[in-house]
Amino acid sequence: MELAKLTKSDILTYDAPRLREVEKDLRLALVMTKMDLHTDKKVHVGKVRNLKKNIARVLTAQTKLCTTLVAKT
Repeated sequence: MELAKLTKSDILTYDAPRLREVEKDLRLALVMTKMDLHTDKKVHVGKVRNLKKNIARVLTAQTKLCTTLVAKT
């Protein structure tokens, strides 16, 4: 799975454990990409932006999932 190319619809289909796993993977990929930028490897800066946006999407999906679970109880 290409983490930088996740779509909103893909993220919204995940359950809570999968969202936590994807968030962890995205954060790791972001750190590694930033390190590649600082070590002069050929990395497109847009990949950092996409990873940050996907982290925000995952966090939003987690919040939405949490609120819907609380609202059902």
